[in-house]
Amino acid sequence: MASEQKDRLQTIEVAKRNWQAEVETAQTYRDLAGREQDDKRKSVLLRMAEAEERHAQRWEKKLIELGVEPPVYKDTLVRRLNRWWNKIAGAEIAIRRMEATEEKQEAEFRDQAERAFAGEQDVQQFLRTSAIEEKAHARALNVMAPQVSP
Repeated sequence: MASEQKDRLQTIEVAKRNWQAEVETAQTYRDLAGREQDDKRKSVLLRMAEAEERHAQRWEKKLIELGVEPPVYKDTLVRRLNRWWNKIAGAEIAIRRMEATEEKQEAEFRDQAERAFAGEQDVQQFLRTSAIEEKAHARALNVMAPQVSP
């Protein structure tokens, strides 16, 4: 029984972290889209923000299924500093940072499907789908940012 409770608490913690990451990523895409001059790039960034918001909603649903109140997004000093840095550094650097974030999230989702949510088929499928979407986001961001010459 203690092991089941530990697993449940771990699942809740992972779901909360995933929710947080999705909300923050969506906010960053919306910030970038708000400053983007190119309509095509703006549209891509907004679609990626919407996808991240859908992912966050799925994690909210999972938390509710677990009997936990979904977290509330808090605008912390660290988050404000990240937004400031993205603004100061410029869109290209911010896009490169987001590309790295998407690649990291893809790897985390694949790992979670094997570990934290190993017994939950619906969550595993969602994680696999999310990992594919995160990889697609990373590719789209790679195309958006100019290549750095050696």
